[in-house]
Amino acid sequence: MDIEKLATSAVTGYISKTDYLSPFINEGDKEPSWDGNIYVFNNRSKSKCYLMGKVAVQVKGTYVGKPVLKTHYKYRVELSDLKNYEIHGVAYFVVYIDHEREPHIFYNLLHPVDIERILNRSVGKKGTNLEFKEVPSIHDITSVLINFIDDCNRQSSFVASPNFELLELDEIQFKQLSVSFSVSCNENKVSSLFKYMFSNEVFLYEKSPLTGYPDRPIDKVLIQAFSTNHNDNVSIDDEVFFTTFTSKYTKAFQEISFGQCISIIINQDNTYSYNVNLKGSIKEQIHTLEFLLKLSKSLSFNLGKIKLHINENCFDVLGMEEQYNYLQSILQVLNSLNVQEDLIIDYDNFDDCYESALAVLIKVIVNKLPYINSKWANIQRVNMRIFNLYLPLVFIKGLNGELDRFVHELTQDVELTMQYNFRILGCLSASYLVYVTMNIFLQYIMILFLMS
Repeated sequence: MDIEKLATSAVTGYISKTDYLSPFINEGDKEPSWDGNIYVFNNRSKSKCYLMGKVAVQVKGTYVGKPVLKTHYKYRVELSDLKNYEIHGVAYFVVYIDHEREPHIFYNLLHPVDIERILNRSVGKKGTNLEFKEVPSIHDITSVLINFIDDCNRQSSFVASPNFELLELDEIQFKQLSVSFSVSCNENKVSSLFKYMFSNEVFLYEKSPLTGYPDRPIDKVLIQAFSTNHNDNVSIDDEVFFTTFTSKYTKAFQEISFGQCISIIINQDNTYSYNVNLKGSIKEQIHTLEFLLKLSKSLSFNLGKIKLHINENCFDVLGMEEQYNYLQSILQVLNSLNVQEDLIIDYDNFDDCYESALAVLIKVIVNKLPYINSKWANIQRVNMRIFNLYLPLVFIKGLNGELDRFVHELTQDVELTMQYNFRILGCLSASYLVYVTMNIFLQYIMILFLMS
């Protein structure tokens, strides 16, 4: 059994099935380190005028004598060969021959930077074990090699420079590097591009701070997700609710989000679902609910130039209306107290004390109802904490038909009527009404406290 011939024939047959690749791999080739090349074209005619580039190839065969069941195998590669591949990279194929003499092709695309990294960690050794994975479909291998050529061309000048220093992936976050990557695909469909990105490793590059200089190669990664921001409107009819939205892409789904609270999940089968998670400031939540309540009536909205429709049973309209009215009441309370800072409502930490405080404020300020608390005086300082807001308030009990009130110590002045009864010359009594501002009143209370 000629193992090397079986190996090269298997790789040649595999590549020959593609539309844009032409293999020129010699059987029993004695050329050091290389067994041939794979030529990549951007047209099915494979004419010379459509040649994009070539990939150096090394093919090794090994007989295992048993079923080949794994998708990844380790194979020992000579460092002397790697040094020869360093400048331009190599597509390294290992063909495992099973007990039935059937070939199973595995490969590793060794970029110049990959080889540089391997050589640096293998000083003093003759060889190293590298991981090889099962080759992709004949459709995907074309895109894989197109991107491999592009990356090798971008990296060759760096590894040839004696001053080139390798970057590690963890340095991206530590040094806050600005990175980029580029991906090509042999199809014009966006879905095919995303499918390739989430199934194959891509090389990351540090963006050059100087215009016209090449980006510095870092390492290859398998992308789990990425997002893009769109400066486009989200509207219902002619009313614009949001001026930007974000698209997040993963292997399983696409997520479109706008505002702080709304996201749309689009699955691979083109089914989609809506997710509403109220969070952030009270004004943002009210704005979100205004959008949803109008959407529940129109049943469609515009995402940029795309019109999307929803099912009329998509949302709990009664629940949204109740929440909307509740938040509007809270906002009315804050406006009445001249609170400038936004209230950030975190429903995961909605303590009973927050709910009780809001209930009292809404009752007195919004609903204009009296509040009775046996522990409070007619004029009572009340400090309230509601999520991120600290409210130093004074409760004023309404007398003689007046309404109960809350006054913010720091943002409001209010006239209070104070009645003093005292004796004149030991026998006559008199009553005087004095008007003071809230700040003066608080100072008066503090003086009495210090004198007591």
